[in-house]
Amino acid sequence: QKRIDELPMELLRKIVEPLGPKDRCNVRLCNRTMEEAVATSKAHFVSARIGYSLCSLQIEIWYETRRLFVNVNRDEQWRNRLFEKLSVEFLTLEDVRGLEMPVVNSFFDNCTFDSLTVHLSRNQWPCSRSHELIRKAVKNLQISCINLFIPTAEQFISISRPATFYIWEEWKPADELFLILLRRGHSFPDSVFEPQSQHSLMEAIKIVSEAMIAQRVFIIVLKKYLCQHLLK
Repeated sequence: QKRIDELPMELLRKIVEPLGPKDRCNVRLCNRTMEEAVATSKAHFVSARIGYSLCSLQIEIWYETRRLFVNVNRDEQWRNRLFEKLSVEFLTLEDVRGLEMPVVNSFFDNCTFDSLTVHLSRNQWPCSRSHELIRKAVKNLQISCINLFIPTAEQFISISRPATFYIWEEWKPADELFLILLRRGHSFPDSVFEPQSQHSLMEAIKIVSEAMIAQRVFIIVLKKYLCQHLLK
């Protein structure tokens, strides 16, 4: 009868994979074999967030209802001891400038996630590394524009995959731009589109109604367009 630490390493990694941070810390103390199994395994957490504290850039990781703060300048060794790869359901990137740090990039190289939320403000439009993360989001991409920031037409168009944009300022895009964004599958749940022609109105309705994925957009139907449509 074999002891658990005599099992193949690949099987040991699977055994420790569902464990949370506290259990991982305890298991790795058993012996060298279990220490290696924990350090080279994959971990599953609910969410992770990249943001700034008053002192430093931090990675905040949630496991169940508990929150772990990881100082990226100090605790890379801590992460390397507890897992090799990380899988999270929700990833939030609060400041794209953090991606300029090598230690943050190394964290994302071994991280997979289902949903990504990016907070953007002036002078913080996604860099090439940000676009890599955007492409990696498996299920859902949300872009929140904060601090009175509204992207330019070129910036909007640079987001090639469907996204939900939260724009907190009044935004009146040109019809042509808005129709392009709708065709790409983007949603704008907090913005109101006021088409400047009946053709744009009907085209927007057609795009959303024929979309293969769910889209949310509010469209103002001017009375003159409604009357023109009824008279036809």
